Amino acid sequence: MTIQVSENYFTELYNKAIQGYMLCINNKENEFLKDEIGVPLESIQAYKRDIKIVFSKNFEHDHKFEATLNLSLSPSKNEIGRYTYVKDLSEEFRDEFLVFY
Repeated sequence: MTIQVSENYFTELYNKAIQGYMLCINNKENEFLKDEIGVPLESIQAYKRDIKIVFSKNFEHDHKFEATLNLSLSPSKNEIGRYTYVKDLSEEFRDEFLVFY
């Protein structure tokens, strides 16, 4: 299998991850996060971490891209969480994961 991506593909994928993260923390259903993490959500910054291409052994057509963002209060502070945006090879959103430590 060959996967070809444009020069801007990874930038676009990170942008989608950042948009997904912003939608996630601003979702009314996630308001409980404000109390759980103890800092204003607006003060958390997202930094590019990595992009993975995941190949599924059992499901040949279920390969996907995962863009992960580190979450911290500033570049010099420790990571307090991660957000991962997942889409399949046909560009469809598949899942997202938001985890605070």
